[in-house]
Amino acid sequence: MREGILLVELPPWDPRTPPLGIAYLASYLQSRGIEVDVFDLNIEMYNSTFSGNRKGWGNEDYHWWYNNNSGQKYSELLDAYAERILSFNRRIIGLSATLPSLAFMNLLLPRIRNRSKDALIIVGGPATFFKKSRLDYLDRKSTDYLITGDGEETLCRLLKKIQGGKSLSFLSRLAWRVWKDDLFDRTVCIRGRTIMDLDSLPLPTFEEFDLSRYTEGTLSTDFTLPLIFSKGCTRHCTFCSDRVLSNPYRCRKPEGVFNEMKTQVKKYHNRCFRLNDLSFNANPIFLDKLCDLIIGEGLIAKWYGQAQVRPDTDKKLFAKLKKAGCAQFSLGLESFSNHVLSLMGKGYTAEAASAFLKASKEAGIDNHIAIIVGYPGETEDDFNETLKYLKANISYIDRVCSLNICGMPAGSTLSEDPQKYDYFFGREDWVTTDNTNTYRVRKRRYNQVIEFCQANNIAIDASLDLDDFEEYKRNLRNPTHA
Repeated sequence: MREGILLVELPPWDPRTPPLGIAYLASYLQSRGIEVDVFDLNIEMYNSTFSGNRKGWGNEDYHWWYNNNSGQKYSELLDAYAERILSFNRRIIGLSATLPSLAFMNLLLPRIRNRSKDALIIVGGPATFFKKSRLDYLDRKSTDYLITGDGEETLCRLLKKIQGGKSLSFLSRLAWRVWKDDLFDRTVCIRGRTIMDLDSLPLPTFEEFDLSRYTEGTLSTDFTLPLIFSKGCTRHCTFCSDRVLSNPYRCRKPEGVFNEMKTQVKKYHNRCFRLNDLSFNANPIFLDKLCDLIIGEGLIAKWYGQAQVRPDTDKKLFAKLKKAGCAQFSLGLESFSNHVLSLMGKGYTAEAASAFLKASKEAGIDNHIAIIVGYPGETEDDFNETLKYLKANISYIDRVCSLNICGMPAGSTLSEDPQKYDYFFGREDWVTTDNTNTYRVRKRRYNQVIEFCQANNIAIDASLDLDDFEEYKRNLRNPTHA
């Protein structure tokens, strides 16, 4: 089998653009002399599915994958996918996995292992970061290595050691960790140093991908490529595990981002960038300088992504953002109750959120917002405050892009301290100790928001299929049912 590595993107992932994480890995490894093939299994499966039956890639399909529905739907194709992966003839196979990927991956890996005993399998991505996720969901019998943090440098050094037949002793230094979650595991976990200088990484070229296959690819009238300004987040929202995964906050230099945008537009003629940041406006000084560069050189490209409510954003910066191509904020507002916002650690008030929405919309930038119902401590009055502010801000809100029932994501502050946040896990789901916030209460509020938005002509993307969610909860209570 050939040296080098095959990088595989597992479903589910956003089918609009090529996966940026694997694109960065490929560029980094190639710059260090390592041969790389890329297989985007996610887009392969998405495009092979009849457009009217693409269950699994919707906003609301997160728990569908957990419930192993993918194994049922794609059972006849799993052997073919394993054969396709092995057809690249790479001994080392690297897979990028999210938490919803794991049930599918656990069906795929034994098929790869049964066909190739010599295959060496490395898994990275968000699914590997938290110990509970690794122990509860991941098939450690078929996996050789897990990379639990920034992958570029760690994967490169691991590959060079493997190909040189050397031990992993190089990882025993303070900045590197090697361990097993269970001493009897096959799987070795590795965590390397966090890459603080994002501009030191070779930029993705996307040459490994057929860009026509993505829904916003070269055949789209709005051809889009992914891009990052930063990693991490400056906020400390208690319910968020993404911040824990990607912290500390690190921001690129505006000159580097501008040069990347200019290079991609010249090379691919795309006119849109989707930002993969947790909060692309977390550094206003960076943003101001980037806008100056874009406007100064007349680069024509729009861009959009997740952002935070920043009360310090003035009208001048909003206008500059619009002129530089900023088309949309996706804002994790979550609630319009000041009580709940304080409990969540959001760092702003409902009044500040309303002012931000108004100023953004008046500048010509669209506002998509996320809402969470049923946070521990949210009362009926708090919930009604959110509905009241939603109605008051109808003209400034283009879409509720995510509506969720409050969960307890692994690694979040909220999940780590039930006593502090006054809840326990009951028969159906978590319950506050005063029994006023139950799953039934949260489900009612969830449906109320949907009905409210529909009645007031607010576009909404619900983020839960309640049937899938409830099946997922049943499976947690009774694993043999899964």
